[in-house]
Amino acid sequence: MMKFLWVLVGSLMLIVMGLYLMPSKTSAPVTPYMDFDFGSKIVYTTDLQTPKEALIEHCDLRGGVFNECGSICEPDVFTCASVCAYTCEGIGG
Repeated sequence: MMKFLWVLVGSLMLIVMGLYLMPSKTSAPVTPYMDFDFGSKIVYTTDLQTPKEALIEHCDLRGGVFNECGSICEPDVFTCASVCAYTCEGIGG
């Protein structure tokens, strides 16, 4: 009986240590590289080969809407080049 208790205690300790040492999913997200931050809009990159998962998560955290082919231009600009970019739009609005 005593051996069973020691095995049980040892197993529980290993489980608790494993849970303690596991990486936390609530750790602060890494801020991705941004070409431009216009306040209400972020232009992440025009390189559409860049993995977008972290950008989508960052945009969600900022309260915006991720756009896979957004404009590189500052909001309310009259003339601008037409180039697709990963953007986060509608921040704070």
